[in-house]
Amino acid sequence: MARQHLHGPIMAPPVLYDLIARWFIMRGREQTFRSMVLDLAEPRPGEAILDVGCGTGTLAIAAKRRIGEAGRAVGVDPSAHLLAGARRKAARRSLPIEFQLAGIEALALADHSFDAAFGTFMTHHVPHDLLPRGLAEVGRVLKPGGRVVLVDFTRPDHPVEPGSVSGPTTGVQDLPPLLKAAGFAQIESGQMPFRLRGLSRDHPSYGYVRAVRTS
Repeated sequence: MARQHLHGPIMAPPVLYDLIARWFIMRGREQTFRSMVLDLAEPRPGEAILDVGCGTGTLAIAAKRRIGEAGRAVGVDPSAHLLAGARRKAARRSLPIEFQLAGIEALALADHSFDAAFGTFMTHHVPHDLLPRGLAEVGRVLKPGGRVVLVDFTRPDHPVEPGSVSGPTTGVQDLPPLLKAAGFAQIESGQMPFRLRGLSRDHPSYGYVRAVRTS
């Protein structure tokens, strides 16, 4: 399991985690935000999708609805208690989604088995020494031509204080060269047209990076 810096809402019980995400951070518009992420990843009916750092499974559930019965949805997360909440949510909706306890750097998944992967506000939790390996793992499990979308905070200009909720100082602006080194191309980035309420001054803004696995 990854040595992620697990802190803040991640350590909350699943129900509280969802309440914080839905009503405080996303101002009651969580489904709008999730739809924006999926529009970037473009999951299609019958495809296999992977949600890395899936938390309580909200995005994986939304993706499963897009890919339909013939599609495969998998969510991985290093938090056992958040995964328990994800499994309960998917079961209540009668949606067959696979949830696995894992960190991004060690995915127990077959090579070239997914059409698209995504992760939201996950990479800033991963230590610098593990992130290149983690992105290489995402590339390994994607099919040639598979898409990845990562959404995260911009790295602040000022030094991050020890114990800050932002954890390591990797920001979304640091991801393009790491993705290129991991074998991705057609890399593009931008801002998300959605207003979040931040939990820290170390989260000044956020955006996305989208890329394609070359081979």
